[in-house]
Amino acid sequence: MGEQVLAANKKYSFPAGSVMESSLDGMVSWDTLGVFENGIQFTHNWDGIEVEPGNVNKTRTRVKNPTLALAPSNILSWNTENWAKFSGGLYTNTNIAGTLVSGADEEIDGTGKEFEQILALSNQNSDGSAVTVNSVSGATDGSLVLNTDYRVLMDSNGNTGIAIIDSATVTTMDQVFTVNIDYTPATGSYIEAGHESIVLTDFAVRVRHYTDDALSLYDREMLVYSVRPDSGISFNEKGINEDGLDVITMAFTARNATGYTDGRKLFKYYIGAARLTDDS
Repeated sequence: MGEQVLAANKKYSFPAGSVMESSLDGMVSWDTLGVFENGIQFTHNWDGIEVEPGNVNKTRTRVKNPTLALAPSNILSWNTENWAKFSGGLYTNTNIAGTLVSGADEEIDGTGKEFEQILALSNQNSDGSAVTVNSVSGATDGSLVLNTDYRVLMDSNGNTGIAIIDSATVTTMDQVFTVNIDYTPATGSYIEAGHESIVLTDFAVRVRHYTDDALSLYDREMLVYSVRPDSGISFNEKGINEDGLDVITMAFTARNATGYTDGRKLFKYYIGAARLTDDS
């Protein structure tokens, strides 16, 4: 009997404009890391051991050590908070507080949303604390009362928002809500790095090719359960005479995640029906 170690791979390509999102809470919520500048490629790798029985003219192959690798790719993102989330613990992000903004009105469209769903505010405090909500009014129902018609809550990403209550006053979610707030925005941010030694934290990643402006429909998705960055992260700023936008270049390798059914521990690759008959 003999054994021969083999290496094999399968490549999956995504078109330009695909969005990378990450989750640090077991895929309960997702943060957008950025948009890929060009097309990207995932490679599914594994090691195969080919067993050759000495007395039987038939070989068998056993596969182990599966991985999914994203080749170094340019992503359009200069949000240092997102860099920190993708780094697996390598980076620490700090926001620089600006000046308090008092009595600012922000509009949130409730169309298509559900009662009690947290509608996050666009403007947040630089230190991550809760934004002060002074009042809420609906375009249809007028002034709303705190804890009777709406609540002020923080979502799983730490963003302040409002949740509309199905009350006697509120007749529909299909209206624009005006929220008056006080908040302190960030004037900038920075990351710091340089651990003597650190164990990287794995996280989930999904890459989607969205087909609508609301980012709710997509025709391709690569969902990867346990990712850690590798191959370094490059910060690329264009020169004054160069075309294009500033980008970061990153790569990752995923390995089998714990807590999933055997045979489904690494990734799930979704292709919409239209893509099955379209080579674009």
